Amino acid sequence: LMTTTACGAKTAPTADTTAAAATTAAATQAPVSGKVTLAGSTSMQKLCEAMMESFQARYPDITVTAEYTGSGAGLEALAGGKTDIGNASRSLKEHTEESIKQLVDKIVDSQIADGLLRNAPLTFKDVEEIKGVFVDKLKTMFHTRISYPDLKK
Repeated sequence: LMTTTACGAKTAPTADTTAAAATTAAATQAPVSGKVTLAGSTSMQKLCEAMMESFQARYPDITVTAEYTGSGAGLEALAGGKTDIGNASRSLKEHTEESIKQLVDKIVDSQIADGLLRNAPLTFKDVEEIKGVFVDKLKTMFHTRISYPDLKK
């Protein structure tokens, strides 16, 4: 059994009341600060740097640092609690969309289960969007190339 309850105003919100509510909400949010570390795949360096730049544009008070030491070392650092994000791309035996999605889901979901993102200002929607970006970028990086037959002249 599901029940939905709501209350509403007798008048529609105006631009003034909507702007006032947005200003009040923004003023009550605490600024986000801290540090995030990445370690892992050298082949993901360009992707990570682009994502770091976008992240820091949105959250300028969060310092993001990265070490590109290889997928194995990144996963080892993640498992040992020495980094927040372990970049892995080479641990996949097969680079299919499904295997990439499963790897991204496994890594992110394990970090959530371990409480590593507990204080991050992320919604579930944000996490799904981040996962999608990783999957799309990894699919692009590891897409199968068509083998062309040798042409005889």
